[in-house]
Amino acid sequence: AIFEGAVGIGATVGSLGAPLLIDVLGSRAALVGTGVILPAAAVVLGLLFRRLGHAEVVSPDDIERLQRVPAFRVLPLTGLERLVAGAVPVSFRAGEALMRKGEAGDRFLVIDTGRVEVSDDGRVLDLLGPGAGIGEIALLRGGPRTATVTALTDVTAQAFDAPAFL
Repeated sequence: AIFEGAVGIGATVGSLGAPLLIDVLGSRAALVGTGVILPAAAVVLGLLFRRLGHAEVVSPDDIERLQRVPAFRVLPLTGLERLVAGAVPVSFRAGEALMRKGEAGDRFLVIDTGRVEVSDDGRVLDLLGPGAGIGEIALLRGGPRTATVTALTDVTAQAFDAPAFL
């Protein structure tokens, strides 16, 4: 996140400041000035990284899996990394309800393995498998679950609590 932020700020400042530097100092001095700024920025960022301690490393496979979930497709890499770091693995046995219609929406699930059935009052609405996300409607609307989701097979999933999802 810090690196992406620094790149964005650097690009903005550079694109706005370059013409001014060239006008004021001339092209040769502006080039030398830029050459001094880059190592100084590296030192400042290095000190900042050291103060923050070690970063949590998340699996690229976990990031790719979340990028395929429609609810998360638009998120930047930093947002996906935070989600992956906060994911809680959960599992359900065949026949067990993952969520029931009318319950409070407290989490979003992304299915890793297994198949589920989404139903409303006994009517099957959808069958979902690995990579599917479930539970977003109640979280986005701040209301109760609109359907029941039942495991057809044993299911493993990643759970994201409401604040992390929102």
